[in-house]
Amino acid sequence: MNAPLSRRSTPWSESLYQRLLCLYPARHRAEYGDAMVQLFRDQCRDARQESPTWGIAALWLRTLTDLASTSLAERLAALKQRKNMNDKLASLLAFHVSPASTFFRVFILVFLLVFGASVVITFILPESYASTARIKVENPAANSAATVGAAAYAPYDPYFIQTTFEIIQSELVLDRVNNELQLNHKWAKKYGKPEALSSTEVRELLRRCLMLSPVKNTQLIAITAYSDDRNEAAQIANAVANSYRGYRLDTPQRLDLQTLKGLEDESQAQKNQIPSLQGTVADLKAKYGIVEDDAALDDEVLTTEKSIRAKTAELDRLRPLTGEQKRQALPAIITDAALNELVGKLDEARQKYVMLTNDFAQTTPDVGHVTSLINELNSSIDRRVDGIMEALEAQQAADEATATALAKKIRLTKPLPETQPYWDAKQKLDTLNDAHKLLAARLENLKLDMQMPRPDPAQITDTAEPGLAPVKPNKPLNIVIGAGLGAILGAIAGVLALPLAFHKRPVKPALAA
Repeated sequence: MNAPLSRRSTPWSESLYQRLLCLYPARHRAEYGDAMVQLFRDQCRDARQESPTWGIAALWLRTLTDLASTSLAERLAALKQRKNMNDKLASLLAFHVSPASTFFRVFILVFLLVFGASVVITFILPESYASTARIKVENPAANSAATVGAAAYAPYDPYFIQTTFEIIQSELVLDRVNNELQLNHKWAKKYGKPEALSSTEVRELLRRCLMLSPVKNTQLIAITAYSDDRNEAAQIANAVANSYRGYRLDTPQRLDLQTLKGLEDESQAQKNQIPSLQGTVADLKAKYGIVEDDAALDDEVLTTEKSIRAKTAELDRLRPLTGEQKRQALPAIITDAALNELVGKLDEARQKYVMLTNDFAQTTPDVGHVTSLINELNSSIDRRVDGIMEALEAQQAADEATATALAKKIRLTKPLPETQPYWDAKQKLDTLNDAHKLLAARLENLKLDMQMPRPDPAQITDTAEPGLAPVKPNKPLNIVIGAGLGAILGAIAGVLALPLAFHKRPVKPALAA
């Protein structure tokens, strides 16, 4: 279907070309007009044989440029023989005395000049390719709230997307891209620099070639990279997406490690202080010979005996129970923060296991990891239960020994007045021991949290591919704009040239014989 269309367009092209020859002076048309039409007819035939679709269009692009330049040159050469500017303009525009003819010729001339300039500039501009990678970003506040419970919700953050854009364009992310692609060396060669570019220069160039935009009504962000090399544009877009994802994965882990190290250092410092403080308390007690009065000792003996009876009853109830029954019974009998935390972690891990097995097979890494975590939590709970039972029995034995020792003290010794230094040191030691226990439980919980699987905070949904065609300059758009601008300026110039159509040429005086 294209070939017949090209044949039909040939007579139309020849007719239009014959009309455009009016841009040349009359003498030039009389001498070379027929030859130029014959040459254009031969070129149309060759262009049609070369490409039935685009051959005629390409020929017209070359012909219009040649017409604009050569016709203007011939007109200027003809004007050199005129006497003044009015005569020159009148000669230029006076192809016919009709105003419509004047308007048409001026319009065609200006249109060809503007349109030809736009075509030349469009094909001179360097080409630029674009590649886009898309990532799904999760709000850290939403993830933190989701771990609290079903009733928790994350507050709306109106600056989350803008903050994400700034992080993507920050030193933390762009320096990773530079290290991965070695852009400081590649771009130094590209821009003719004798030495490698600095990190600051590379970051600035990366910011210029990146365009970030949110995908409407989604959690997706489009990362578009521009470059004169299609492969480089795709590499930069993918490297930026991977770098930001690595940053989001490393940040929680790095913070957890810093917190863990700080807690371990604090725990070690407390552990180092306890023996020294224990020795101080022992020395003060020996120095002052502290013994409580008889009434206080009697009350302590009664309290100890009551504790012994209570612990004996608790142990009698707990010993026949199975391990699972002890797990259920112990929280109602005693308060143990570590056991409660472990049971809570076990419930969360079991819920996670149920959710994962609904969506994935038993052999997937995440399911295996949660299964291992559940086994470890069960072992920890069993050890904790056994430890509590041993502690209750040890406390019972200690209470019995304490009751015996107190009974001896009542009979053999009399109390001395209390001394403040001893009690201050004793209170400080008790406070330090309690803080050390709480810190140990917090360390254990943090280690378990670090072993729990976490959702991916930045998932790459689409990787960038090298562009098939350049996106800049937009040649069809530029040519259309050039044609429209040429038509507007040509119309304006044609209207302004209408008064010259009524200009009468001066009558040349007859030459003397």
